[in-house]
Amino acid sequence: MGINYGQLGNNLPSPSRSIELIKSLKAGRVKHANPDILKALEGTNIQVSIMVPNQLISNISSSQSLANEWVRTNVVPFYPKTLIHYLLVGNKIFSFSSDQDWQTWYDLIQAMRQLKYSLKIHTSETKLGLQLPWVSFNRPSHRQTECFGPISPYW
Repeated sequence: MGINYGQLGNNLPSPSRSIELIKSLKAGRVKHANPDILKALEGTNIQVSIMVPNQLISNISSSQSLANEWVRTNVVPFYPKTLIHYLLVGNKIFSFSSDQDWQTWYDLIQAMRQLKYSLKIHTSETKLGLQLPWVSFNRPSHRQTECFGPISPYW
């Protein structure tokens, strides 16, 4: 079982209290972790997926130094003490509701390449993977089908 750790709301429990709850549920995975949550997950057997937000994809695609900085800030301080299993790149970026969505889609693969290289040079382990989470495909009926999976064959 996995937990999508949302942080929009009020009266949210502290990260340490949240992790205790997650442990009691015997969850094996957590998605969307901030630095406080990553720190609280240190030493647990809970796998974590962290996400590069959509708004950073285009900038990262054109700047290896920005990709390096993102990995140094969001991965290196926690890995391997926290079991970061996947670095997710974007969320629902194939919805194509604006010109920016198209640009993000266009920049996605290059951003993933930049991040893959950053992971390679900044972590001694090669077990971290890149995945594209919850890709939404619009259908003519205006219903969306969502899937979760690696897109590694394309990069």
